Amino acid sequence: MKKTLLFIGFILLGAAAFAAFKSEKRQTMASDFSLKIGSQGQSISLAKFVNLRDADYEAFTGKKLGFFGRMQFHNQQRNFRKLINSDGTIDDEAGVKIYKDLDRTKGFNLTGFMMGLTLSLVGVLTMYLVKDERRKNRATWAWVGTAFWLAFLLILIAVV
Repeated sequence: MKKTLLFIGFILLGAAAFAAFKSEKRQTMASDFSLKIGSQGQSISLAKFVNLRDADYEAFTGKKLGFFGRMQFHNQQRNFRKLINSDGTIDDEAGVKIYKDLDRTKGFNLTGFMMGLTLSLVGVLTMYLVKDERRKNRATWAWVGTAFWLAFLLILIAVV
């Protein structure tokens, strides 16, 4: 009997402790959340970006959008529009997702990989000579491509 009362007491104490803490999501207004776009890194709010027209985006970035560029732009707008709540706020998890989507300095880089795979060390050197914000990522993937090329070459030598 004592054990049962003690067990029920712990359950009630645990329930009261969990009920005392309120989990609340932090939210930011979409108009306060700024994105950096364009060649000079101009800022625009997320609320304005989702309502931007093609011509305005072209004027903002200084580049003319082709067919695939327009498709990519509209797809990005659609994805951002889904992250904005009906009251104009975005959750902090959504903000982290936005920055991950816009960060093109991480992840797989096809250009670097193919340069390393086809040109080996010359491709790696070329990737180090190209200077932009993706340089480190491209060079890393060029080294990976070179490693694949070297592994293929070693397997070929071992087989023959």
